[in-house]
Amino acid sequence: MTKYICFSIIAFTTFLAGSCKETPPEPPSSATLALTAEDASCTEAWLKVTSTEVPATVRLLRDGQRTSDFRLQTSDSLVVNDGLLPKRTYAYQLQKLSSDSTVIETSASVQVTTMDTTSHDFAWQIDTLGVTSSVLRDVAIISENDIWAVGELYFNDTTTGQLDPILYNVAHWDGTRWEIKRLLSDCRLYWPNCGPVFFTPSRGKAVFAFGPNDVWIVAGGVHHFDGTRWTEQRAIVEIGSTNKMWGSSSRDLWFVGNAGLIIHYNGSVWRAERP
Repeated sequence: MTKYICFSIIAFTTFLAGSCKETPPEPPSSATLALTAEDASCTEAWLKVTSTEVPATVRLLRDGQRTSDFRLQTSDSLVVNDGLLPKRTYAYQLQKLSSDSTVIETSASVQVTTMDTTSHDFAWQIDTLGVTSSVLRDVAIISENDIWAVGELYFNDTTTGQLDPILYNVAHWDGTRWEIKRLLSDCRLYWPNCGPVFFTPSRGKAVFAFGPNDVWIVAGGVHHFDGTRWTEQRAIVEIGSTNKMWGSSSRDLWFVGNAGLIIHYNGSVWRAERP
């Protein structure tokens, strides 16, 4: 009987010793804020703010100093902090504030290093196109040697020295010089009763380029350049009032203009949309 009791005591003691060695589970984290460095320029830092509780009032700290207080309305937000110095590392934290501006939570610190300024010695060159009331309205940059600009350009006649009343609407930079062009539109394609002079240059309003062989210009009508020649697109009535365009490709172009005009081109069909 004595041996049985001793064995039981030893077994119970061994069980207690083994139980004491187990690590207790960590309590669940109560953090509701997270700050992540997304990107940086020479003078700006982009920070992603994540919060599990919204809306919330928060404070952004940079190197321990308050930069701004703002209200979070969504769980994911992007904060831009500007006025920074190039090639410098900054530490950011986010604090959650109560209604009386008491700090109730502080996020972990994240570091952001701004970019250095370029070592290149740039020289700016100013070009002036046209005289008197000439104006450029839009530009598309394909490369430093392939730039398209559109607008309303006037020049003096090289023979008489007097102002040429017929405008130019396109300018192209090839890396060496600007070439001035007139894109002519057949107004009958857009305004059937436009008058006796059908082919005329109209002011350039917009240009959009997907590459050197895929350029679109609005100048009276809609013109497309395939790298070799310009083609005026046979669209629909009223497209002549188009002012701006945007697209993801030449098969997905949107045009907007006067009187709420919205037109979509899918590469083959023009369709007017009315809001």
